[in-house]
Amino acid sequence: MAALMTMKDYIIRRLIVIVPAFFLISLIIFTLIHLAPGDPIAAMGGPHPLKPETVERLRIEYGLDQPIPIQYLVWVSKLLRGDLGYSYLNKAPVVEMIGLRIPLTLELGLLAEFLSITLAVVLGVIAAVKHHSIYDASCSVAALTGYSMPEFWLALVLILVFSVWLNWFPSSLPATYGLTFPTPFHALLDNLKHFFLPVLTLVTVWTAYLFRLVR
Repeated sequence: MAALMTMKDYIIRRLIVIVPAFFLISLIIFTLIHLAPGDPIAAMGGPHPLKPETVERLRIEYGLDQPIPIQYLVWVSKLLRGDLGYSYLNKAPVVEMIGLRIPLTLELGLLAEFLSITLAVVLGVIAAVKHHSIYDASCSVAALTGYSMPEFWLALVLILVFSVWLNWFPSSLPATYGLTFPTPFHALLDNLKHFFLPVLTLVTVWTAYLFRLVR
């Protein structure tokens, strides 16, 4: 009973902390959006500038003529309802754009996580068994090197080497555009070929971190 009360109190305290944290994060994001250079209404016209009367009408339509606090409250209320807005650059709701990318994100994350855990456990156990050996020292140095490399920098290096210089792997898209595959197996191979560089980037960094924990 005491354990249940302790867990209940812990959950209540966590929920109480979430509210001001959400308010602070949302306030920071809203402020950064307004501090960003450029005019969102003017950007809607693209290369063709909008007429002044059209700009004024759109400002009123989207509530940009309202005071900043009112704009913030409207933005938060839409955010709580799951309305993330509309991308005029991609001509689609933001929720739909995120939804289209969730399967690819899950595929990338799960594949990289599976490989990272597998490699880290195998290499870490062997290093622990062969403590203070050349293998242990080599793996530790490699892990420290991999853990120290920023993911974005490593990704750029891999793209430069394997995609630009060697032309072995593509640098974008989840599959070859406009290509018809004879079998699902060929389609899977093409998909894995496109995922090789991003998976290699994540596996290098994640394996290095997990290896140190396992060892």
